[in-house]
Amino acid sequence: MSEAVLESGRESTSQHEPIGRDLAIALPQLRACRQLLVTIPESMEEQPRVVDLLGDEETLQRLQRVHAACGEALRAERMLREIDSLDH
Repeated sequence: MSEAVLESGRESTSQHEPIGRDLAIALPQLRACRQLLVTIPESMEEQPRVVDLLGDEETLQRLQRVHAACGEALRAERMLREIDSLDH
């Protein structure tokens, strides 16, 4: 979701404005974590640990804000779709 928001340019909207900076800063770390989950490394010694990528307090707070904003966006979208389905 973070990539989609940044790539679409929607971070400038009022809904995403508060977390736009958090998204931009956190995205490289989130990509690194995803890479750890989807790639089988040739050697475990070459791989960073997720805790090392996300272990500092500032990063954890940033990810918490991004997570909360994404959850709120999903809830809002779901409500809009439910209301729209009632209208049809």
